[in-house]
Amino acid sequence: MTRASLNAAYLLLTGAVLVGIALFFSVFQPLLADINQLQDHASQLQVTIAQKTDFARTIDQKKVELDGEAAQEQALAVALPETDAMEDVTRLLSRITTKTGGTITHLTNESDRIQHDLLAAQARGDKTVLPASIVPLAVTLEFDGSYEQLRGFLTEVSHAVRLMDVQTITINRVDQQPDQIKASISVELYRYGTHP
Repeated sequence: MTRASLNAAYLLLTGAVLVGIALFFSVFQPLLADINQLQDHASQLQVTIAQKTDFARTIDQKKVELDGEAAQEQALAVALPETDAMEDVTRLLSRITTKTGGTITHLTNESDRIQHDLLAAQARGDKTVLPASIVPLAVTLEFDGSYEQLRGFLTEVSHAVRLMDVQTITINRVDQQPDQIKASISVELYRYGTHP
């Protein structure tokens, strides 16, 4: 082979390589740009999907929180109702007394007196324990039963769903029946709202 034929072969090979490189850049470069663009778009979609998944998760958490708040509000409405229906108070105390085996012989509504005392204290500028949005209710009940029944009654009152405080207890023994007592119990209950 002559030197000219070798150069021609090299030139032909070099031309083919240059055509291949030109073809690569002219055909495949736009394809590579499209591939890079698709990869960027896929990355953005993954970020968007992650954000939407996080958003959905937070919605689920908010729903659980709101359901919990509704349950708490319902429990609060039982513990601290917005009405002062004395029938409800009487029914609750009667149910507790029946459960413990004792008897309520007399029940007196003392709500007007205790609310008047609270308003008078506020008018004098005395510091009060209750916030302005809480209205006290009070009853005095006469309880007949044994010491065990009285203890059961007090335990049930302390565990009742409705918020109640026993303020005073006066216990007297029944002379004819040594295992029986008569107790006068002052109970304070509360409702949510403003003073009448």
